[in-house]
Amino acid sequence: MAQTGDALFGSRSALIVEDSHLMRQLLRSLLRGFGFQDICEAADGSEAINLLERRHCDVIICDWMMEPTDGFSFVNSLRQHRATHLRNLPVIMLTSVAEEPRVVAARDAA
Repeated sequence: MAQTGDALFGSRSALIVEDSHLMRQLLRSLLRGFGFQDICEAADGSEAINLLERRHCDVIICDWMMEPTDGFSFVNSLRQHRATHLRNLPVIMLTSVAEEPRVVAARDAA
């Protein structure tokens, strides 16, 4: 029997790291559709690190191209963070550029 989004993700939290307000709204709507209730947002990687040091998130959805701290730099900082629980958080990287070197770099960073 298939579970609804609420049953699957209702108790999970997500962090959206995206500099575009419109994209953050779209991603928030998609996550709500999957049943996520606890969703927080950051406009760049530096803001995301600060937020993660103060609150728990189960998954991160992150854009690659942001200013001043891009998604690649954010994930590298996350993977080297002093807090073990932050180093192991799952990250879904978003990018509009599908060039193989960029996809490989995102995969290897995340």
